[in-house]
Amino acid sequence: LPLRRALCGGEALPRELSARLMERNLEVWNLYGPTETTIWSTCHLLDPSAADTSDGPSEPIGRPVANTTTYIVDKAQELVPAGVAGELLIGGVGLSTGYLARPGLTADRFIPDPFADLSGRRLYRTGDLVRLRPDGTLSFLGRLDHQVKLRGYRIELGEIEEVLNRRPEVAQAVVMVWETPTGDKRLAAYLRLQPREIPDAAQVRNWLGTEVPSYMVPSDIMFLDSFPLTPNGKLDRRALPRPDRPAGADHVAPRTKLEADLTALMTNVLAVEQVGIDDDFFALGGHSLLATKLVARIRQTLHLTVPLPVLFQAPTVRALATHLETALWAADGLRAASDVALGDDEEEVSF
Repeated sequence: LPLRRALCGGEALPRELSARLMERNLEVWNLYGPTETTIWSTCHLLDPSAADTSDGPSEPIGRPVANTTTYIVDKAQELVPAGVAGELLIGGVGLSTGYLARPGLTADRFIPDPFADLSGRRLYRTGDLVRLRPDGTLSFLGRLDHQVKLRGYRIELGEIEEVLNRRPEVAQAVVMVWETPTGDKRLAAYLRLQPREIPDAAQVRNWLGTEVPSYMVPSDIMFLDSFPLTPNGKLDRRALPRPDRPAGADHVAPRTKLEADLTALMTNVLAVEQVGIDDDFFALGGHSLLATKLVARIRQTLHLTVPLPVLFQAPTVRALATHLETALWAADGLRAASDVALGDDEEEVSF
């Protein structure tokens, strides 16, 4: 039978899919709503003639349906201004009464409505991160349960994804946190690019560096042709490849004993398979805490006290070894570190 209308829900509607549907002269609606609000809470009729102003790779989720209210709030449950990302709360007659035999979860997710004129009204905390667009429609940005704590900072992975998804070069972006064998955590960004776009990892970090704090810039950038999906077609985050950083064609092996020692220490601290002497410590996932750990290992193993700023100025094995060798040559009675390592019974040298 000839199709006239397509209703899409259950997952973010990719713009590329909506464009294909509208090419068939279909009336395309994007629907959003969790089961707890029974069941569609917002809807959006796509306009094929409208300019593409949506955030990221998915279409807007629209405005509330009849007898439904929506609010966007911050962590303190205060309303946020238009354009600011926050958690979506839903109220209205569609709310369920709660979870069967789970009063604790019901109390956590179904809260009193502080914005209602009448008492007894409730709101459902969706856990979804959204933003109110200038045209009054809502954009879905991701899940709040993708919030992580990394080196003392709370990070919304959806905010990083949203910044990346705004780039015209990016078709889809996903950000994850991985834990290394040593227990350190690091951010990894996975990008599926638009056809004929070939940015490198340094460019991606530069994009993010202008819009988010440094601690939100992923140390690992991976480019994928496609993302793994679950059997029902949703993104399977657990199937994303681990950022193990195999050595590339430009890998340069150590040339001296000092470079070999520094390479071994850096490899151990970063928990990677191998490090080339021209690989940047911070580009490989290093951060201030790991930098402190590395200079401590250098002191314990090589009996060389290196001030932390030196590592930031010389973040590669080659540069750090050059710095140390120059200082060693200047030290009275010491030979070049490339020819001999300091013994346990020798005096510790600071630079």
